[in-house]
Amino acid sequence: MDAPQPVPYRVAVPSARATLLTALVIISTFIALYAGLTIWNIIEVDFLVKLVYLFFMVDGVRMWIMLLIGALFYRSFPADPTYTPRVSVLIPAWNEEVGIQATIRSVLANEYPNIEIIVINDGSKDQTAERVQAMVDQYPDKVKLITQTNGGKWSALNTGHEAATGEIMVCIDADSYLYPTAIRNVVKHYKNPRIDAVVGYVVIGNTKTLMGKLQYLEYLLGFHLKRTQHVMNTIHILSGAISSYRASVFKDHKLHYTGYSKTEDMDLSLQMRQKRLRLVHAHDAWCATEGASDIKGLINQRVRWRYGGLLCYWTHRNLFFNFRMARKLGWYEFPNSMTGIFQIAIYPLILGAAYLVPIAAGMPIFTLVAFCSMYVNFTIILATSRHMRQSVIPWLPLVTLFMYAAMLVEFVALFKAVNKIRQKKELQWTAWQRKGALDNPIQTA
Repeated sequence: MDAPQPVPYRVAVPSARATLLTALVIISTFIALYAGLTIWNIIEVDFLVKLVYLFFMVDGVRMWIMLLIGALFYRSFPADPTYTPRVSVLIPAWNEEVGIQATIRSVLANEYPNIEIIVINDGSKDQTAERVQAMVDQYPDKVKLITQTNGGKWSALNTGHEAATGEIMVCIDADSYLYPTAIRNVVKHYKNPRIDAVVGYVVIGNTKTLMGKLQYLEYLLGFHLKRTQHVMNTIHILSGAISSYRASVFKDHKLHYTGYSKTEDMDLSLQMRQKRLRLVHAHDAWCATEGASDIKGLINQRVRWRYGGLLCYWTHRNLFFNFRMARKLGWYEFPNSMTGIFQIAIYPLILGAAYLVPIAAGMPIFTLVAFCSMYVNFTIILATSRHMRQSVIPWLPLVTLFMYAAMLVEFVALFKAVNKIRQKKELQWTAWQRKGALDNPIQTA
């Protein structure tokens, strides 16, 4: 599949425009709320039906505006072939014998000359070290192996950073598979001295099962919203699958990876936001990752995300409504994220209200509107991500059901995470059985 041709644009969206677009989302939400309340007084249906209508109208308009901002105002731009600072690719690995060699090969296949690969073996009990050593023997000038006692992914990343010699640190998971232009498309942003960190674009690579397709569609929606966050300057999570930062950032701002939340990528991102650093998104720096292959693995992953997210928000709570340190982040993105968590918490009520209450009241049109709203979201995404159409369009009839299933998983995961926090139980790292099976065309395009 041919990659889309990049279009020039300014690397960093002007602050004034980002502020105006953030205001547009907020104003549009209130307009939708006002319109909904006006209609509330006109239509003669049950109170619960009105409430459902109002919720989906306000939430739908807000989401559509955000997706449109990402579609209309984010643009890619060509890399400068003469700009090739030293890059260190850090790969923390714990029991990753299945796919670690393929991951390293995908990095070596990148069209970027000035690179070193550092694999940090975090006390693996399988053949990870032996598999990596074979790659070291084959590419001694490119690949390095560091072995340490098990300390967690955050500890391995800190170890790798200390051993790295690059100006730019690119951190990827041991089950990540990079597109050949991924590193170059990450690095090109650093030519702008104002950019401190860049997060790439992640897709699920194992999509032959329904579980894989569910996660694929979910990631497609999530990373389109990264475009919006880029435009609005509200990025606050550098995905662990492919993220990067300037090496000088750690030293100059005394940053480090932490392990308290088990979401070290989010905590590091918020540390950067505390220092008022600039985080951007490279939508053309593609990386395929292996998603959970069963429901248990998926729930365990989402429990970690929710557990870590809540702890990170609490740790960095001073950013909420902080005009001096994080204007758009603190006044829009964080409250928006907390609203999303609240929606997950009452999701069964929302789902029941969207489908059962209107039907019982003899107003099935409201149910149809709720069901079709997700199709509007993906229409906007596919209009922008042309390279995804071939793999997504055949599954569009099921997209709403898939996204509802994903939300149910998030609902279960949220309550498991809250229960662990309430009981003050430390979350133990869990991983699903790796199969090394990637079939998504994006990593072979």
